[in-house]
Amino acid sequence: MSASPSRLPFDPLINGFLRFPRSDGAANCRPKIRKETALTGVLNYEELVPHYDKRNKEWRKNIGTYLMVQLPIKAYSIADFPEHYTLYSKPRLSGKTDNAEVLYLCESTYVNNFRSPAQFAFHAYWFMMDPTLTRDNCEYQWCTGTSQKELSKRLGLNVDHYNSGTAKPRSEYDVSMLGQHGRDTPPILPVEDPGKEAHSKFRSSQPFPCRRHGVGSVTTTDHRCIR
Repeated sequence: MSASPSRLPFDPLINGFLRFPRSDGAANCRPKIRKETALTGVLNYEELVPHYDKRNKEWRKNIGTYLMVQLPIKAYSIADFPEHYTLYSKPRLSGKTDNAEVLYLCESTYVNNFRSPAQFAFHAYWFMMDPTLTRDNCEYQWCTGTSQKELSKRLGLNVDHYNSGTAKPRSEYDVSMLGQHGRDTPPILPVEDPGKEAHSKFRSSQPFPCRRHGVGSVTTTDHRCIR
């Protein structure tokens, strides 16, 4: 899907904001367990993140940034998510990361949810460029089978992690977060057994007196008595 800047299939920018001309969203695709309907004691609910919330603004800004990579435009944000799309937060119950919540963009007819702006970027491009919304034209990972890692490379990002709402450019991500070689974790260094080290020191300087001469004498490792 390509078009010249003068014939783009969407409305021009208004005050630097981009608006989606079409959507596959549906109100009946919203999460089933929401905070306002969850029973007492149920923690596995999803809570709406309103338009004015900074998390909502950050997602929209990042989506606009990723669209800039694909479209001949200079937009710094999108005015709103596609029709019927809403951003939800969900408490993280596993405790595997420092983040207390995860964010989901929900209510797509075809996709259960999008877990990062980078993951949504190519679906967003499809909305902008295909007036027919023919799904075969969508390059989102679950529409084409292309990995998110590969799609992120095309955006100039290192995003292969869910919920990377503030993904950094690949070069910055590698240096500041993953080290020179782009590792997720630093290489494992050998660790000496502290017990072994203590035992070695103990053998070279035994605190016991010589059995023959008693207190005031020390037996060395070669069994010589020093008084």
